[in-house]
Amino acid sequence: MDKKQIGQYSILILLTVGGVIKMLWPMENGEKMGAFIIILCIVAAVAAVFYAVKLTTGSSSMCKKLGLKNKSELAAWKNSCRIKYEGGIYANEEYTLFMQKGTVWRTNDIMSMRDYTGQRRTAGFNYNIDFTHVNGDHAYVIMSDKFKRDRLHAEMEQFLSEVKERYRGR
Repeated sequence: MDKKQIGQYSILILLTVGGVIKMLWPMENGEKMGAFIIILCIVAAVAAVFYAVKLTTGSSSMCKKLGLKNKSELAAWKNSCRIKYEGGIYANEEYTLFMQKGTVWRTNDIMSMRDYTGQRRTAGFNYNIDFTHVNGDHAYVIMSDKFKRDRLHAEMEQFLSEVKERYRGR
């Protein structure tokens, strides 16, 4: 969501609140109920605007796990990663981010990987890499192409061996 969309949604919400206020204003019998609904609409409008702004500029749990301040830093971090599979995995020497689950692990804590092929309910296959963490947790990358999976697996295996070798040298 960009700033133009936030502005458009904010205006739409404010116009809706204005319409509700105008509609309820002449109520004689239910003045307390009308005032309550008006206040509720204003609070909802403010919350929606705040949420939209936070959605655009705020940080996510992935940012916090990686020690980043906001989503623009997350985008820069993703671009700087040596291993990138759009929508699946990003890895640098320190952290690995699995997008399907939003999992962040220290790269050195990845113990193993295994390939597997699953069949989807709608005819077709998906080709996956299952990663195992030192504590036994699993994360995965789902792909639609076996060749891409095999290539990413080989790249990741080479990358992990280099990282572990450097870590031993420290």
